[in-house]
Amino acid sequence: AELRDVEVQQDANARRLQTAETQARAAEEAARAAEQQAQAARERRAELSTQLEEERAARATAEADLARERAHAAEMEEQLAAGRGGEGGIVLRAFSETSNRSGCGRQ
Repeated sequence: AELRDVEVQQDANARRLQTAETQARAAEEAARAAEQQAQAARERRAELSTQLEEERAARATAEADLARERAHAAEMEEQLAAGRGGEGGIVLRAFSETSNRSGCGRQ
């Protein structure tokens, strides 16, 4: 009877050991999956950061282009006003006001 009790105890211990090993493998796989997700998130964040910087640079370029266009329009307005006694300035001012109302140059 004692031998049988020992065998039952050993079988129970073997099953517990097998269960623990299975749980350990599952935990390792979960850890690997979590690390892969973290790496993917880091890569996506870097990609978005790069994209954001590119968009900021494009916006700054567009703003600089708009500022040059406005400066050029102001120069033309001054030249027309000086050459025509002010008639041309009215047209450019009207164009400028229309552009501003339509959203050109707004941020």
